[in-house]
Amino acid sequence: MKTKAIIILMLISLGINSQESIPHIESCFDSPPAYCYDASFLGGQCKPERISRYTNDPDAVFRVLIVYVQLQNDPNPSYTHWPRGSEPEYFGELLAESKQTTSEWWNTYDETTARMSDYWMEVSRGEFHVIGMEVHKILPHDNNWYVLNGGSARAMEDLYEILAADLSINWPLYDKWEKSGSNFIYGDGDGYIDMIYFIFRSGTGIIGTPNARMSDCIHGQNHIIYNQGGVTKTIRTAYDEFGSGFQISNGPSPLEKWAAVSFIPAEHGHYTLGIRDGNWFGGHQVYGKVNNHFGFEEFFSPYELIRHGWFQTKKVDYSVSSTYQLDDWTTRNNTSPYLDPDEILEVPIGDASRNEFFLIVNRQKVSTYDKIMWGDTARDEPYRKLEHGESPNYGKGVYIYHAYPGAIGSGYQWQVPFDQECADGLWNWEYVEDRNPDWSCVQPVPYYRRTNNVVYSMNDPTTFNTFGQSDGLQSRDGKSANLHFNEGGIWKTLLFMVWLRRYSAV
Repeated sequence: MKTKAIIILMLISLGINSQESIPHIESCFDSPPAYCYDASFLGGQCKPERISRYTNDPDAVFRVLIVYVQLQNDPNPSYTHWPRGSEPEYFGELLAESKQTTSEWWNTYDETTARMSDYWMEVSRGEFHVIGMEVHKILPHDNNWYVLNGGSARAMEDLYEILAADLSINWPLYDKWEKSGSNFIYGDGDGYIDMIYFIFRSGTGIIGTPNARMSDCIHGQNHIIYNQGGVTKTIRTAYDEFGSGFQISNGPSPLEKWAAVSFIPAEHGHYTLGIRDGNWFGGHQVYGKVNNHFGFEEFFSPYELIRHGWFQTKKVDYSVSSTYQLDDWTTRNNTSPYLDPDEILEVPIGDASRNEFFLIVNRQKVSTYDKIMWGDTARDEPYRKLEHGESPNYGKGVYIYHAYPGAIGSGYQWQVPFDQECADGLWNWEYVEDRNPDWSCVQPVPYYRRTNNVVYSMNDPTTFNTFGQSDGLQSRDGKSANLHFNEGGIWKTLLFMVWLRRYSAV
């Protein structure tokens, strides 16, 4: 039986301003300049976000190559989920090798054996077939050698040569899409490989240390990876419509399966949602999947789903008193097809010229990917409660989000203030002491407590302050992210306030 949320709206009059984005440097936003952004267009920006919208070819897919990479004598050998010298234990479990179809998109691909293919089908509601191949490669030199002999450019050149020699990779299959204006064309491609996910076991030697976390576009120079019969295919190193992918690593600890699946959509999302103006936090939002660091959603936020064109909204009509019924926002259940596309309620508020609104969803945690939660006792391992079978009702409820994109085009800009609102309101916070959280007896984190007065004015300050200064923790809702830095502007401590997080489920 489906759980429904019944919402009766007669008048909503609230004024809340969302927090600003946290700067997060990604090198390809600086050079070359990034573009592929159209505020009036819903759907893919630099890369297609679905298949059927752009082609009638029944065999069309978006094909991805996953390359698991490690250095020679890779540091930090003792990880059973990815042993040094061999592929990770989840090798071959992210991508389906061939396209599959079914009337129940949530059952099209197996989340155990093809988790990324399954993920893209779930969030796109059956529109985005992502399949491909997974390979594992070991670079010929260790980290120190690359630091002394060309760094990132040399490491990637070596990797490209290894990939070019792999005859199992049919490179023309990985260049099938090109962009013409705001449209995508499926066929012979544009000469650039469509998408590669490079997953490094450790920091890559690219930035001088094997222990650095990394998440950005492909380093090094463009490289012709295929040249036969007058046909060339190139790996392109940029976030734009010709860009060929991105690199991710978790520094000293290799990415587990859940972490790889968490990282990948955030980086891939830069291509589908667009990168604006080449700015240094390009494409990042305060709240969502394409966020700084991992992002605070596993499923994509409601706003991101709308911006992709995968979901639409029920829009509140203030001219009449209405009752709105919301089923689970993933718009399906486990027993029969459910085809109602309108499970996000849009509530316009404030000045119409700002196009400000709330989004309300009923999250009953039907989808596996919606059950995954950041923060609270789940801390920074969002799969923890899911895999341990803890609290099947964890996080269920009605969620409220707030945005004001401004009146541009369709109204769904990408780089806009957007936040999840907290069920118990806004508060000022005060630092108490460092304490050990419930998941560690040796890892103290700053502990804050709310002051006695609730805040009714601004939702989060617009500046990022050094710890203990100014109003850095004033007017916060106990779940937002805050970034501290020292007086010289050097990033010092990342504080995820999810330790305090109270989800907006009500």
